[in-house]
Amino acid sequence: MKRLLPLLSLLFAFSAAAEVFSVKPEYSRDPIGVKSYPSAPRLAERGTIEPAATLRSAAESVPEELAALRQWNDEGRLPIKNGFTRTIGDPIAVRINGAVAMKDGATMMSRGLVSMSDHGTIVWSGSVRVEGAYQVRLHLTNAVIPDGATLWVYGEGQTPAAFGKEMLYQGSLYTPLANGPLVYLEVEIPSPKTAMDGVSFEIRDLVEIASTLRTPQLQPNDASTCLIDATCTAASTFDAIVDVRSAIAHLQYMKGGSSFVCTGGLINDKVPAPSFIPYLLTANHCFDTQASASSLLAFFDFKTASCNAASPGFGQSFNGSTLLATNTTSDFTFVRLNSIPGNRTFLGWTTTAPAVGTKLHRVSHPFPDDVNLPLPQRYSNGFVTNAFNPGCSGRPPSNYIYSSGGQGGEYGGSSGGPILIAGGQVVGQLFGACGSAPSAGCDKINNASVDGRFAVTFPSIEQYINTTGTQGCTETSTAMCLNNNRFKVEATWQTSNQSGQANVVKLTSDTGYLWFFSSSNVEVVIKVLNACGINGYWVFAGGLTDVRVTLTVTDTQTGAVKQYTNPQGTPFAPIQDTSAFSVCP
Repeated sequence: MKRLLPLLSLLFAFSAAAEVFSVKPEYSRDPIGVKSYPSAPRLAERGTIEPAATLRSAAESVPEELAALRQWNDEGRLPIKNGFTRTIGDPIAVRINGAVAMKDGATMMSRGLVSMSDHGTIVWSGSVRVEGAYQVRLHLTNAVIPDGATLWVYGEGQTPAAFGKEMLYQGSLYTPLANGPLVYLEVEIPSPKTAMDGVSFEIRDLVEIASTLRTPQLQPNDASTCLIDATCTAASTFDAIVDVRSAIAHLQYMKGGSSFVCTGGLINDKVPAPSFIPYLLTANHCFDTQASASSLLAFFDFKTASCNAASPGFGQSFNGSTLLATNTTSDFTFVRLNSIPGNRTFLGWTTTAPAVGTKLHRVSHPFPDDVNLPLPQRYSNGFVTNAFNPGCSGRPPSNYIYSSGGQGGEYGGSSGGPILIAGGQVVGQLFGACGSAPSAGCDKINNASVDGRFAVTFPSIEQYINTTGTQGCTETSTAMCLNNNRFKVEATWQTSNQSGQANVVKLTSDTGYLWFFSSSNVEVVIKVLNACGINGYWVFAGGLTDVRVTLTVTDTQTGAVKQYTNPQGTPFAPIQDTSAFSVCP
C-alpha cells in the first residue's frame, strides 16, 4: 500500500469510457500448469556432509542490513521489504556434464555430492548454512539448466519444494523459500550425452528473509484490531467472499537485491468458455520488470482454517510468471503465472466506473505496523467518494478510485490487492492511502484508499482478457494461434512420473508442432484447415509419442472447444476431424 502526504480534498467527476465491458467470475476445479515431480533424493542430507558454505548470523556479520530493512519499514516505505541479499565469500561453482567420470555410489564434487541414479539420471546435492536465518532463497547465477531438469530446495524437516527452469531469467534463478538455517539444494538431470551438455551454475549470494521486519508500533488514530479475518466474513456482508478468497494470493518477489511482499488476484478473461489462463493483477509499485516476475512466489490459501484461528503459515508457493503489461498511469502490473492450484476462482471485472457511494470490497494480506509478518487473508470495505487529495500527486480520479469509511483496513502488504463491487467484479487494485495519517491503515475516516482504475488499465491488457474482441487468440510459449489467429491450440502431457504443458512452435498460418521434453524433440504436429467451402474448419494431427496427451483446440470467435486425448502407453493415433468446427467464415 502506497502512502502519500495529506492535503485538502476536492471532488472530481470521472467520465467513463464510451464502450463498457463486463465479465463475471468463473470457477476452475483443476490445477493449471502444475507439474508432477519425483521425490527429492536427499543425497547430501543422508550423506551428512559439511555445508558447502556457512554464513554467520546477520546480527553478527551484517547488522547494517537488518537495520536498513527495519528502517525502510518503520518509515512506512512501500512495498514492504522482508529480505536482503547476503554474499557468499567463496562462491559455490557446480559443473556437471558428460565429461564427469561417474563412480559407484556418491562422489564429492563441487562441494557437494554427485551420484548416478538407478534410472540413469545424475543428481548433485549440497547445502548452505545461514546461522539464525528464518528463511532463505538461494540465488543461482550464470545458470545453464537443461530441459528435463528437476531442482529441489528445502530446510531441515521441511517438505522439499520441487521446481524446474521456469524461474530462470537471463541466467539468474532465485529458488523458492527454504526454512533456515540449513538449506539443501538438489538438481537432477538426464545423463549428459557430451561434455557440452549438463548443468552449471554458481551460488555467489543468497537472500535471507528476516523474521523481525520493523519496530512494532501503532500510529495515532490506529488500532490493527480493526482488521477482519476474511474467514469470519459472511456472504451477507460480501456476496462473493468465498470466490474472492480462492482468487487472492500473497506475493513475494525480488527487486533490486531485496525481497518484498504484496497482494494479487486472479483475473478472468472474456470468452464464452473461459480459457482459465492464470492471469494475475497486482500493482506497478510492487514490481514492473520480468526479472521480478520470474522470481515471483504466489501463495494461495494463506488463510485461517476457521474464524480468528492461528496463522497457518504461507504453505506451498507457485513459482514464476511472465510479465505481460505494467504502467504507472493506473499503477498496475499484469502477469501470467506459470502454475496455480486447483479450486480457484478467476475474478470478474468491469470497465464501468463505480458511482459515488458504491460499496467496495477487498481481501488482502496486510502487514500492520504493530506486527512483524504479513497476516492471512483479511477483509475490508469502503465507499466510493472520489474526493481527491491534491497531495496524491499524479493520481487524479480520472485514473484512480478514492474510497473511505467502512470496515477493516489496509496496510503495507495489501498493495496490489484487487478492489471489487458486489458480485466479485474487479474495478481496481490498491495503490495506497491519502489523508491526515496515511500510515494508519485502520483510520478510514481521516484517510482515503486509492485504487488504480481497472477501466484505465483495461486498454493495456485487453488483448489478453477481451478475447472475443478483435484481438482473437494471443500467442504464448504454450498457446499456438492458427488460421488468422482464430484457433488456439494447447496441450498437456503426462508420463508415469511427470506432467506438464506442451510448448508450441508455429510453422505456417495453419500448421505447427508441439514439444514436451526438449525443443529439438518434436512430439505432435497439427494443422487447422479452412474448409469453409465444404463444411467448416478441419483439424488434423499426428504424434510421435506414446505418452498421455490432451490436445485442446479453441475457436476464440465462438468459444467452441474440441479436445482430443491419447492414452498413456498408446502410440498417438492420427486425428482427421473433418467436422471439428462448423461456424464460418
